[in-house]
Amino acid sequence: MAIDSYTKAINRDPDLTDAYKELGFALSGNNDLDGAIENYKIALQKDPDDTDTYIHCGLTYFRNDMNEQALDDLGRAIQLNPSDAKAYYYRGTIWLIEKEWDKAKEDLESAKSNEFGVAEKFEDDFGDIGEFEQNTDIELPDDIKEILTLSNNS
Repeated sequence: MAIDSYTKAINRDPDLTDAYKELGFALSGNNDLDGAIENYKIALQKDPDDTDTYIHCGLTYFRNDMNEQALDDLGRAIQLNPSDAKAYYYRGTIWLIEKEWDKAKEDLESAKSNEFGVAEKFEDDFGDIGEFEQNTDIELPDDIKEILTLSNNS
């Protein structure tokens, strides 16, 4: 229903930047990742300073196993808003997948220093550290585990 509504709105007025962004969000929720990315990119052409759209597009790239593009968009979000803790967190988690430990640690610490609940969000996204390691076949370094442990984030 939302997809149809946003599509109709765009057909009536192709300059509605928010409609492209919202259509991208709806398509992403419907697992049409390519369609979501396409609409986020149109929204970003119309509003190249929209940090949230860069974050949503980056996350959609990540879900679509396109980590390089995800890192680019999240990096752009950070350039636009260096205090956006969500962008640091999400980029940090991609660095974990890429086994870029120093970059992951730096981004996760930046998110944490901007009062983002890194450990809570990580647990929501991936389960506990053991589940993450088992599901990804990645063994996290101890210093990263410390950042991602709830008892150290209070």
